[in-house]
Amino acid sequence: AKAKGLGESERVERIVRAYADVGTALENNRPVPYSSAVQTAANGLRRIIDGRIESITFETAEREIIIRSPSLEKEMMYKATTSKEPIVLGHPTSALGSIEGRVQTLTSRGGLRFTLYDLLNDKAVSCYLQEGYEGIMRDVWGKLADVAGWVTRDPLSGRPLSIRQVSEVVVKPEVLGTYRDARACAPPLTDLSPESAIRRLRDA
Repeated sequence: AKAKGLGESERVERIVRAYADVGTALENNRPVPYSSAVQTAANGLRRIIDGRIESITFETAEREIIIRSPSLEKEMMYKATTSKEPIVLGHPTSALGSIEGRVQTLTSRGGLRFTLYDLLNDKAVSCYLQEGYEGIMRDVWGKLADVAGWVTRDPLSGRPLSIRQVSEVVVKPEVLGTYRDARACAPPLTDLSPESAIRRLRDA
């Protein structure tokens, strides 16, 4: 689900920060620091996390917060080799990198953003351009591209969640056809047919 803020920019920014604060409170099992109505709605979100729905991600232009089911939290704990204390892999991690995928939704409200569907997982990755880099998105919609920036990943699965401060988008050539089309594209390494080679190995 996506939400768009309408109204005074300061008020919208305050609500966006509050939204992230709610996610952080849920992630850390702390009381939601807002009204009872907000607390009720937030706890309702927590209750939908079950065996079928494993996690919920709160995402803003600045960060992600992941709330997982208790069973998944247990799976995320492991024993360190030098200590018997459990270690919890909880927070998304970020690093410079690039993701290859297909560019889809583009929006310019509140800063230029777009959605990339990565080739490995076929999942949506939210991408946020650096200010002044809008020109690199010309004629990119619907195309295969490498998107470079600060990549935030899910610490459990390694799946990319977002790319912030995008500074480079390189369109990739489309590869048509399948591997079957590559048959006979290279010369054989030997004049022997497969049957002759198998027979020679058998008689050796």
